[in-house]
Formats: sequence, structure tokens, C-alpha cells
Amino acid sequence: MKIIFGLIFLLAALVGSWFTPWSQPRAMITVTGEAKQAVANQIANFNVSVTQTNKDKQVAVEAVNQEMDKIIKTVKELGIEAKDITTQNVSVFEIKKQWQASNSLEIILRNIDQAQALADLLQGFPLAQVSGPGFSVDDTN
Repeated sequence: MKIIFGLIFLLAALVGSWFTPWSQPRAMITVTGEAKQAVANQIANFNVSVTQTNKDKQVAVEAVNQEMDKIIKTVKELGIEAKDITTQNVSVFEIKKQWQASNSLEIILRNIDQAQALADLLQGFPLAQVSGPGFSVDDTN
């Protein structure tokens, strides 16, 4: 009798396990995709810095400010808007009993056809150190 109850129990367990959710495969969706898009350069970034050293702090600062004013005026005359000219760094510190003043700007050129003209223009300033152009996509939209 124990054997019959054991077999019935075993048979019931096997039948029951057949209908349990874990024995059925789960519903699953798999999505795989890839996208590529080539985008032309839209803007050119330039960095311009001016550094001056002088025993007189005020003389160093004024020399940097005068050169930066000339650069900004000339860049605006090329058609670059004020919003595309931003100060990145200004510093004044004493080093070896002299004062060093520096200022750097980032200039965003939205008409990349003028990149060479702007590079040439910036290189014309004897006190300016110029980096650029760095071309990229305009992500401000």
C-alpha cells in the first residue's frame, strides 16, 4: 500500500511540475539595431591666449587687456557675434619678482568657410598664442 501511495504521489508531482510556470519558456523580445550617420563639420573652435610679464603688475594687466580688446574688435569685424566669443581664463600672479598676466578666449566660428581667414587674422597678433581650428558639429540646437 505504501508503494501505491508513493507511486501516486510521484505521478502527481510529475504531472504538477509539467503545468508550473517555471517549466514553460518565458516570453521574450530581443531587439538588435545599428545606426550610422555622417554629418559635416558645422563649427570651428579657436582658442586664443595672450600672456605678458612685467615688473609692474598694472603694466602687465593693461598690455594683456589692450591686446585682447584688439583681438575681440577684429574678430567681431569678421562677423563673429559677441555670444560666440567667451573668456575661458584670466590670471595674474607673481613669479620671480615679476608679474605675469594672461587671458584666454574661445571663439566659435559658425561659417567654417572662413576658418583659414580667421586663423590668419589671429596669427597676425604678435602677442597671441592660437590653437585651432577644431572642427565639430554644433550641438547647441
